[in-house]
Amino acid sequence: MGKSIALELYTVRQSLQNEADFRDAMVRTKAAGYGAVELAGASPDIPAAAIKAALDDVGLECMATQAGLDSLTDNLAQTVADLRTLECTHTALAAGPGNMRSAEGYAELARILSEAGRKLADEGIKLAYHNHAFEFERYGSRTGFDILYEESDPRYLEAKIDTAWVQKAGADVISWIRKLADRMSVIHFKDYTIVDNEIVLAEVGEGNLNWDGIIEACKAAGVKWYVVEQDTCRRDPFESIKISYDNLQAML
Repeated sequence: MGKSIALELYTVRQSLQNEADFRDAMVRTKAAGYGAVELAGASPDIPAAAIKAALDDVGLECMATQAGLDSLTDNLAQTVADLRTLECTHTALAAGPGNMRSAEGYAELARILSEAGRKLADEGIKLAYHNHAFEFERYGSRTGFDILYEESDPRYLEAKIDTAWVQKAGADVISWIRKLADRMSVIHFKDYTIVDNEIVLAEVGEGNLNWDGIIEACKAAGVKWYVVEQDTCRRDPFESIKISYDNLQAML
């Protein structure tokens, strides 16, 4: 099952600030057990060709990337070119912009992403949206997340659910996986626990999320990639990613 587990590189972003460090980080990622990575958090000064070369040298696949809204609108051609270089066919909006966090804003974002997703589909690339917790703010009877997926074109916008942020928002992770089952090929596996009554991010399997239920729902939905992400680590990040990988392997 190792190939279906990927690392969200944002987890180790402090080690991705130049080409030499990036390659060393990939060696350590491979040593932790991963066969693939999702590209995010690397220095923009590292060209796609150098990233691809480092991944090839180490034996890692780039299974997805994350992008800002400009990269999916004004700079879409460059985004496609970089994805071609990386031999990658999946990207996602990392987060919706702050000025679109309203009922009208999410509806407009749904339109923009549907159009970008249509153009990417013509290039053989899938587009998704990566959520945080703020999308679950309510606007009347619907949350921002409801609006985004009810008003976007299901042919052109997938969901990249982030488990911990759905949980933090007070929503039901398993319910949302089931609801968007036909629009999910990638999911972010993120865990959290409580320390001194505060939410603390944890390695997958070291926190309080219902992983048996989440994994069962993912398998039923046909999710292809389980992407480990931990925004902040209380250990060395490379120790944390190894713990997450080993725990997840045991659960699958």
